[in-house]
Amino acid sequence: MAKKLLILGVMVIMALSLTLGLAGCGEGGLAQYKADAKAEITSHAAGLTESDYTPDNWALIGQKADEGKTAVDDARTKAAVDTAKTAAIQAMDGVSKTAEAIEAAMKLQARQTYLDEFVKPRYPEATIDDVSLFPFLGIYNNSLVASFYGGQYHGEYPDIVDSQEIDGLTFEWSRGYPILFWNDGSIYPLSVAFGQGLLTKENLIAVHGLYYNAGEPILKTGVYAIRTGWAQILLKEDGEYSMQQFNISRVIAGQYSQVNEKLSLIDGEYELVFTIDDGKVVFVGAYLDGNKEDWFFQSGTEFYFQK
Repeated sequence: MAKKLLILGVMVIMALSLTLGLAGCGEGGLAQYKADAKAEITSHAAGLTESDYTPDNWALIGQKADEGKTAVDDARTKAAVDTAKTAAIQAMDGVSKTAEAIEAAMKLQARQTYLDEFVKPRYPEATIDDVSLFPFLGIYNNSLVASFYGGQYHGEYPDIVDSQEIDGLTFEWSRGYPILFWNDGSIYPLSVAFGQGLLTKENLIAVHGLYYNAGEPILKTGVYAIRTGWAQILLKEDGEYSMQQFNISRVIAGQYSQVNEKLSLIDGEYELVFTIDDGKVVFVGAYLDGNKEDWFFQSGTEFYFQK
């Protein structure tokens, strides 16, 4: 009997030790769980950009982060920690950004959508830097309207024509650069956006006015040169140009023309196509009878205005 009692006592002691040990591990595990959650809150706040917010709203983000950490400290279970952490992150994300920051984010998302849907399927090597919006025609109903341009790859695309007639008014959009509507990761022609109720007649009238008054990019006459200096282009006021490639002692000359964002230099049977950007021209390619040919420098080579 005594032996049985001794065995029972040992078992009870072992059970108590195991319970206390597990309890200790549980407390330690919860403490680490809380530390990780607070680190996530801190990391999320650090990932936000101060310039995207007004001073008051930036301070509010810090306040929401601190409140979230306090709620994590007060939590008694891992589930409660998760709830406090999620609420803090949502509260920080809910703080309003400036209109400029919202517009910049939408432009970036729209460029990425255009890249993924229209450029990368044919040119996997293309990047977000190959896509630009010119002209940008505004934000309507939390959606963006702009002319999308595919950089060095854009010359491969046919002209896109879109038209819409509303109450006797005809809207046509075509310059060789598609005017498109972006909304939450999807891109539509304007006529489709109107048909789905995403754009109103008033929106189209506003876009139409901006579109036809956007004008052409400014093409300055003078010298444009590659950063390394081995090639330069001289555009003269009389419509003539000369291009020097110092590394191979080559000079070509002829006439140039501008159509919207496109600069063309004529070299015999070749048309050298550039896009006009702010303070520079960017080489797209050399074309012979409409077909892109190899040239002495690569697509994407930038010539910066000097004087």
